[in-house]
This record gives sequence, C-alpha cells and structure tokens, in this order.
Amino acid sequence: NGEKSTKRGIICNAVIFLGVVVVLASGNHDSQFNSATQLFHNLFEPLFLFFTLCMAGAFAFIYLVALRSEKMEHGRLGLTVAAGLVGCATQVFAKAMSECLKDGGWSHLFTWFSILLTIVLALSQVLML
Repeated sequence: NGEKSTKRGIICNAVIFLGVVVVLASGNHDSQFNSATQLFHNLFEPLFLFFTLCMAGAFAFIYLVALRSEKMEHGRLGLTVAAGLVGCATQVFAKAMSECLKDGGWSHLFTWFSILLTIVLALSQVLML
C-alpha cells in the first residue's frame, strides 16, 4: 500500500511489545481455574455482554471513521486503534482456549469455538495492520 515504516513507529511498536512481555511475565500465574462449561456460561453474564457490545460498537465506529478519512494519518491511527480492540478480544479468547485445553475439554464445543475465534481474530488483527 506504499506506506513506509518510520523510526518513530518502530520504537512505538517495540515499547508496546516490551510492555506486553513485562505484563505477561509479571502477572499472577496462580489464578483460579475455570472449566470449559464455566467459561461458556460466563459468555452470557450481563457485564461481559455489556463490555462486548461496547467494544464492538467502538470498533465499528473507529473502523468506519478510519475508512472514510481523507487523511492517511487519521486512517492509519483509526486502523491501529481498531486492531488494538481486536487484540483485546483475541487475548480474551486465547485465555479461554488455554483454560479449556488445561481442562482437557476437547469434546466441549466451546473449546473449538475458542480456538477458531482466536485464529480468526488474530488473522484479522494482522491484516488490519
């Protein structure tokens, strides 16, 4: 698409990457274990549904604004923010997938749903950038 990487963009991406590595490395690894069935039921909790709808609405708004922007900088910033929102959803379903696999829930439909959604979200995030 003719875009060139800038030194500033590379540094910003490196800071984000290092931040994610630090957060993951220093996180609490002794968290509560959830089975595939519990995770499936959590999808229908009102708070989860509310935040999911808010993120979907924010994604749709930002993505549409980014596509309609005549300035390349606005469009690029909008797509980066939209990719970040997709990244949040990817992390949620990747965590659910790992919990399901720890549970040995290969026979549970939610395990396969989590795997598929993690792959689709990760690919769409990469394609946005």
